[in-house]
Amino acid sequence: MLYLTLDLEFHDAIKGVNKKEKEMYIFEQDIILKKIFSLLNENNIRISCFVTDEFVKNFYDFFHKYVVKRHEVCCHTSSHLFYRGNNIDDFIKEMRMNKNYLERETGLKCKGFRAPSGVVPNNLISILKKLSFKYDSSIVPGFMPGRFNHSKAPKEPYFPDPFNILIPNKNKNNEIIEFPTLTSKFLKLSMSGIFLSYYNNFIDYKKFESIYGLMYLHAVDFKKFHIFEKSYFWDKLKNTKVYWKFLEFFVQKNKNKDITLCELYQAKIDQLIPILEKSIF
Repeated sequence: MLYLTLDLEFHDAIKGVNKKEKEMYIFEQDIILKKIFSLLNENNIRISCFVTDEFVKNFYDFFHKYVVKRHEVCCHTSSHLFYRGNNIDDFIKEMRMNKNYLERETGLKCKGFRAPSGVVPNNLISILKKLSFKYDSSIVPGFMPGRFNHSKAPKEPYFPDPFNILIPNKNKNNEIIEFPTLTSKFLKLSMSGIFLSYYNNFIDYKKFESIYGLMYLHAVDFKKFHIFEKSYFWDKLKNTKVYWKFLEFFVQKNKNKDITLCELYQAKIDQLIPILEKSIF
């Protein structure tokens, strides 16, 4: 079974642009977001969304109409702040602010967290426990040049050590579960986000029927935003048709299903099907 999650954030490339460009981005994103969530909602599919405060404030009506009433809302820091090693206090502050803000807006407890870009402090689990989270989905069991190397992390759900998130806790008593996302078996790169665009020619989507995994996407994956000065170089290289194709496949296979990580969390860990026991290549 394949779990799809969406990271709902205000694209980093838009921060600092002029008012006209920001309005154009919001207008374009609003169209895409409504198309994505209309497809999910019309087919009664419930997924987990990792959301920043900035996103909610810029897409407030959309958030309450399309997301809150139908999907699980999880934390993604207040402003999509990257952990950089020397900003741990600011990172924790953003985690706390984000959780408090989303819980006020939704009236529900936020159980899940995902760090922007998968960059995390080693002791993230101990921090999450203090903030009353139940699970994390930050780890990509591979590497991203210049950001992280999690190649040694398990590829299946596990209870991490409180002070080294990449190592399973043998006692399994920290109560917080890590849900890693899919990576390719040989290249050790993420199979989600921008990377899905490059893997498209090598993936047979039908094989996902017999493979259990977790993927993440962003609304910006579904349209090119390279026109903005601060956009990433890969924004102009991605094939947006890949993401629509994947979403259509996911919807077709999961009509009338609750595909949230909260639902997955409720399952006993020893009953979970291992992620990536088989390669999809």
